[in-house]
Amino acid sequence: SNLINFGILPLVFENPRDYERIEQGDKFVIENIRSALLKGEEKIVIKIKNKGEIIGIAQLSERERKCILAGCLLNLAKET
Repeated sequence: SNLINFGILPLVFENPRDYERIEQGDKFVIENIRSALLKGEEKIVIKIKNKGEIIGIAQLSERERKCILAGCLLNLAKET
């Protein structure tokens, strides 16, 4: 995915209705994302300020995880 190449974590909401809960300007926090990705977790807890939590799904291959953890495809290429 092009997003992954630039170090952007693509997530899909577990519950499609959660798309209606967010608005432009909402602040998101994903705690311990690096640890979750290293463990291979797919369900990611996303906290939205003043709106609670939603679950995002990260369906990534091992290579895509490594790319995200490196920060971008260019950084991953430098590491190998």
